[in-house]
Amino acid sequence: MTTITEKTCPGCKTCKPADQFNANKSRTDGLQRFCRACQKDLKADWQARNLDKTRQYDRDRKAPGKKATALYTAAPNPARASPLSGEGGEGEETTNVVETETAPPAAQQPAAAAAKDNPPAFGGEQEDNERLTAQPATPTVAKTTNTTGFADLPHAAIVRSKTNPRTHFDAEFIASLASSIRTKGVLQAILVRPLPGSRLQETLEDLLPGQPRPTHEVVAGEQRWRAAGIAGLRTIPAMIRELTDDQVLEIQLVENLKRRDLHPMEEAEGFERLRETAGLSAEDIADRIDKGRSYVYKTMNLLKLVPDARKAFYERKLTRSTAELVAMRPAGLQLQVLKDIAATDFHGEPMSYRKAKDHIDSNYMLKLGSAVFKITDESLVPAAGSCRTCPKRAGANPQLFDDVAHADTCTDPTCFNVKKQAHYDRIKAEAEERGQTVITGKEAKEIMPSSNTLRGYTKVDDHQALGGKMRTLRKVLGDNMPMPTLIEDPTTHEMVAVLPTAAVSKLLKDNQITDAGVHKEADVDAIVAKRKLTEAYELAWRTKAIRAVSEAGDADVALGTNPMREIALLLFAGLRGTSQALIGELANVGKVGVREGVEQHLKTVPADALVQWLYVLMMAHDLHQFDEHAVRISVGAANFGIDTKALAASVKSEMKAEASAKRVDEAAKTITAERKPAPARKPKVGKEEAAALIAKQLQAIDNPNRFEADQRVRLKSDVHKDGNTFNTRGVSATVVQAAGDRAWEVSPDNLNFPITVDYTEMEAL
Repeated sequence: MTTITEKTCPGCKTCKPADQFNANKSRTDGLQRFCRACQKDLKADWQARNLDKTRQYDRDRKAPGKKATALYTAAPNPARASPLSGEGGEGEETTNVVETETAPPAAQQPAAAAAKDNPPAFGGEQEDNERLTAQPATPTVAKTTNTTGFADLPHAAIVRSKTNPRTHFDAEFIASLASSIRTKGVLQAILVRPLPGSRLQETLEDLLPGQPRPTHEVVAGEQRWRAAGIAGLRTIPAMIRELTDDQVLEIQLVENLKRRDLHPMEEAEGFERLRETAGLSAEDIADRIDKGRSYVYKTMNLLKLVPDARKAFYERKLTRSTAELVAMRPAGLQLQVLKDIAATDFHGEPMSYRKAKDHIDSNYMLKLGSAVFKITDESLVPAAGSCRTCPKRAGANPQLFDDVAHADTCTDPTCFNVKKQAHYDRIKAEAEERGQTVITGKEAKEIMPSSNTLRGYTKVDDHQALGGKMRTLRKVLGDNMPMPTLIEDPTTHEMVAVLPTAAVSKLLKDNQITDAGVHKEADVDAIVAKRKLTEAYELAWRTKAIRAVSEAGDADVALGTNPMREIALLLFAGLRGTSQALIGELANVGKVGVREGVEQHLKTVPADALVQWLYVLMMAHDLHQFDEHAVRISVGAANFGIDTKALAASVKSEMKAEASAKRVDEAAKTITAERKPAPARKPKVGKEEAAALIAKQLQAIDNPNRFEADQRVRLKSDVHKDGNTFNTRGVSATVVQAAGDRAWEVSPDNLNFPITVDYTEMEAL
């Protein structure tokens, strides 16, 4: 088939590209005769010449019991009316019967004369204007007797409504419906109204040769009307009602919106038309369709979807729920969110609603309560204003964000980051005004390669073990702290307050009695005992939580199998000591060759159990982090419905009961000892035996390098490795294994990797 790229318009006598002509499948070239500009002029000219007739037609059509005056004169030929029974079966009513008949040639003479008297303004051949200036010698016209009731109308005399909310039709469903109609016919009449005068010119332009002029417009039942045409029906049962444009719109929207097979985007467009044309509020629409207000608000919010997101929605790459999540994001972020949640997993399925919501909450929903800037500061970014009054705050649209727990949640990460950067810029400017040292750019990156690494400096606002407690340098030093230096974090661009590590050591030494709160030697034993009890309690309930997750049901898998196995192996590689032993116990690999056994287990474990193991391994990293809240354990347990507070309470009760039983046992031993006779004195040892015993005890005292695996120790100084300084002074650690005659490999509580230290740099707890 030859593709037409350009065509000459007979109106303006100009050769124009094909895209400037409307489509017309009835013509051989598939295009209208006239270009769009000429069609517009023709329509305006026709309306001007027939304005009085159009108005009279509308008046006659609306007048009760009066036949409408035809716009095109036809020879008188009385229509044959047929009485049809009403639906109730009682009595009969005269109905509107429409027939097609051939008008005599004389019927067209007035119209032809009118065309001759009013030639087109732009000129042209008669054959090019025959549809506007003269009709065929024997046109087919549709005649009606009444304007309301039931009738079998010619299918070709009915046109679709331009206000139908349904704009997408399922071809398979229409074909199936057509097959049913061929067998059983149309079982339910469609609803139509007489064609309004405003559509006469439009429908006339699209008229096919030999086709009757349209007389009615579909109000409801367009799918049946389309299927009847495919089935080859010449007539279709219809109920005819006189309806205004507003009445038609309300019937189409309210009735069609109650149908379940309407696409949510079409439903949203219908709600918007009701709001704009009928003046209905969201509450009114909810009452009309028997839905909740939140349903209406979320549906109308779908209109905010960008074109690519709408296309994905129609292509079923998004569900209604996930499409609502995308629509809640700003237009600039929707494509990124769409890319994230529309990607398929290894099963070929898109992200589920729960996973999509978790992903969006983690990456696109920011808690204003944790913002580094003052959220009510309107001067920070004047264009954005205060976060309290921002429409992008979850609390400002409770109907849309009814599933968000915190009202103070920002849904626009871009704006949030702009405010955060403005806050850091303000801090930098104020610091420079005070004469405070500010390090940025390349120099800052050399000192701070990452957010967790500082070379030669110590953060003053980070919690660390000082004086037996987790405190910040700022709090410990108080007024004795010199003005800190500000270093720009190369990743987050946050201005971090630091002090030189060498200066920190001297400051702590000078102030450890008055400000650092170093305990007296007499209190050390009590502190150590209390810490051991606390660590035993934390270790017990955390172990229980990990075991509970290991025994829980399967998790919802969302990642590919191979990446999941690699992640599991990486998580296990970071475990040491009792944490590694616990994983070996849960994997049932025995006590010999634990590392190799667990690695083999993770490589062969079924795919549906991998997510569960990922949670267990992640939680195991918090097993000995006693100076921090066990966030990973709490989150992991919550995902499996395990109450960590209840576990902790049960451990506490068990420890209390065990402590009480221990006191009873000690009291019983004391009473028994009082009742027993004093044991006989040991015989005196000889001089040689006594000398050997004393030498053995002195050797044990003189050997400070008497550590063993899994022993808890405290590091005495910061560790320097590969040019980096790690803040390990006063930090507790677990001994992993010996690394030579003097060195030991230890796992500090504040680091995720082991380090090697000399035995003189640590002390037993």
